[in-house]
Amino acid sequence: MKGSRMLTNNYSIAFITPSHRPEVLEQNLMRSRIFESRELVVQRGYTSVPQAYNEAETGADIRVYLHHDVWLPDEFEKDLVNSINEVERVDPNWGVLGVAGVILTDTGLERYGFLNDRGQQLGSPENLPHVVDTLDELMLIVKDKGLRFDENIPSAHFYGADICMQAKLKGKKNYVINAFCHHNSGLQASHEKNLPKDFFEAKDYIRKKYIDALPIATTCIIINKDERTASGQQETWGSIISSCLFKKTRLNALEIAFRKKVIRPIKGFIINKPE
Repeated sequence: MKGSRMLTNNYSIAFITPSHRPEVLEQNLMRSRIFESRELVVQRGYTSVPQAYNEAETGADIRVYLHHDVWLPDEFEKDLVNSINEVERVDPNWGVLGVAGVILTDTGLERYGFLNDRGQQLGSPENLPHVVDTLDELMLIVKDKGLRFDENIPSAHFYGADICMQAKLKGKKNYVINAFCHHNSGLQASHEKNLPKDFFEAKDYIRKKYIDALPIATTCIIINKDERTASGQQETWGSIISSCLFKKTRLNALEIAFRKKVIRPIKGFIINKPE
């Protein structure tokens, strides 16, 4: 029954995507057969991704916010529903779900996920679901209608980290789930020195907003309280990437057991910016 802790394939789920390039949408997301039975809301004409997401009109119980350059294979719907079921059974008060994310622990930054990013398969389903601090913006799944995207962030960066932090401050946990998909972004992995100015403007906004909750781990950078912005020194991506490891961990009905068995090191990273 809808609204119970046990979900079904008929649970109300809507997918929402902002798109300003029809060819990217048609070549990727619109090729996904899941939309023969599931609702897809395409938000066109927006310059703000958070605004596009917030103004999407849907009465669905669960909203899946995703980039238009994502392709969902035929098994995605089954994996999505099964994964939501699994999280719901142990944590019906969950905050945000996604397919890639990170958590900052005493031993460093740990990365979790199972997806194909720019033609390269990353991670493993064996470690999922797993609690994380923040999630990559290629897909963000939200149930709590009280969570809204911050339209004041000065660019199309860190809105995913922000909504995850909102959830954490409400006492909710965020999870990476097993819902394999393909992220076909045309963006290339880039070192920090090649990032646009608005990336750092958005990062500074998040730092000030969550000054009492720092450091914050995101899928592209760690935001620290003691960063020396006056001298222009920023966190180095190389140190972050070298510490990003996929861990083998399972969600237990009683607790999240953090085991330290490495599956394999990450081979790349995701830039949080839509096409």
